[in-house]
Amino acid sequence: MRTIHVRAALALGVVMVAACTTSSGKDPNPVGEARSADTGSAAHSLKAQLRTAAAGLDAPPRRTTSPRRGPPRSGPSDVPAVPYLGGPVMTAPKVVPVLFPGNPYDAQLRDFFQKLPGSAYWQGATAEYGVGPLTTLPVYEPTGAPPNPYSIGTWIAALATSGTPGVPPPDANTVYVIMPPAGWGCGGYHYFYTLPSGQNVAFTVNTTFTVNTTCPVPFPGLSSIDRLTAGLSHEIAESATDPLINAYWGANWAMSGWASAAETAPEGELADMCEFQPNAFYVDPGVGHMVSRIWSNQAAAGGHDPCRPLLPGAGPYFTADPILREGTRVQPGIYARGVTVAPGTSVTIPVVLRSDGPVGEWQLSAEEVPNPRTFAPDIYNELSFSWDEASGSAGDTRYLTITRTPPPAGNPFVLLRVAINSTLGSVTHTNWLVVGVE
Repeated sequence: MRTIHVRAALALGVVMVAACTTSSGKDPNPVGEARSADTGSAAHSLKAQLRTAAAGLDAPPRRTTSPRRGPPRSGPSDVPAVPYLGGPVMTAPKVVPVLFPGNPYDAQLRDFFQKLPGSAYWQGATAEYGVGPLTTLPVYEPTGAPPNPYSIGTWIAALATSGTPGVPPPDANTVYVIMPPAGWGCGGYHYFYTLPSGQNVAFTVNTTFTVNTTCPVPFPGLSSIDRLTAGLSHEIAESATDPLINAYWGANWAMSGWASAAETAPEGELADMCEFQPNAFYVDPGVGHMVSRIWSNQAAAGGHDPCRPLLPGAGPYFTADPILREGTRVQPGIYARGVTVAPGTSVTIPVVLRSDGPVGEWQLSAEEVPNPRTFAPDIYNELSFSWDEASGSAGDTRYLTITRTPPPAGNPFVLLRVAINSTLGSVTHTNWLVVGVE
């Protein structure tokens, strides 16, 4: 079993392309209330923009929940969760791999799709959300020119309804997994296209990095094929648990430092919540390839490792929870449970250590982490940290002092992300904290 420890610069769930502009027109896929004016910038993440472009829309997917406005109530940190919004999940998901010819990992990808359905990984990652066993159909190889990235939705909808041998018609449990040729784009995402009949066509897009030299490479600790299979498992799981972006979607962003740190917009899905953990990816014995771990609401609520499946041979889960009794502004008009540290000042917060089983003393550290949705390095570096004691055991309380230096001239308002790391031997678990300015 191989586990990858990374501090990522880009999510697997993001596609990077040129400017994401689209033609005007009404949104054919309304899935909730309209965006509020004061949260528009938060909703326009790259993931939302690319979904917008793929569907030919002029607005990002609409939120079904709103971040809390105003400071949260006093109290301990909320347990992060990805709420159920009432939309459908795939109870018997069927994957249709659409693999363009010439992919350098053709054989490995076919092997991945063959082994994924029968693996314990799939059930361990998705069963609690009502998703049933997975079926993969034979790989379909398109002919002709690949689609434009901005018309991928119409392209897959036309293919799915064309009656082409090897391509079944769309239904509520089918997801078309598109692997474009070299040079098409970077990263991955999932979305859906609505036909005039009202039938939705769910699809994912995952690209190969090694053959596209224009793509900055995320997760440098992974090989190209590992990035690809990890991204495929990420997007297939999210498509099954949130096919229409209205089921398990929109982490409790405004009340959870974890969700705020993991996402730049209130649109986090189940795989997004785990992808920046040190042990986010591993080679599953049943699949034989790198896969992404998926957030478990049940495990999180029970105080256990929230990313599932558990790693083979995993011991007790141990972590350090910041105790936060205030709200801090993380976007204009949006507050999260976090800590306010004004430039040139210091704030000390209690941190409670806990575990779900017997474990020895572990080491504590904290670090400012750059925006995970960009390739840019951390240009801010405003925070420094000190502990009253940098180690402890379950039940102990430690005190973390956060000092903020004045930002560079002209530095825009930003949400600063802090990783609170608990390390014992070769195992590290990360909790998250957000720092605002008011």
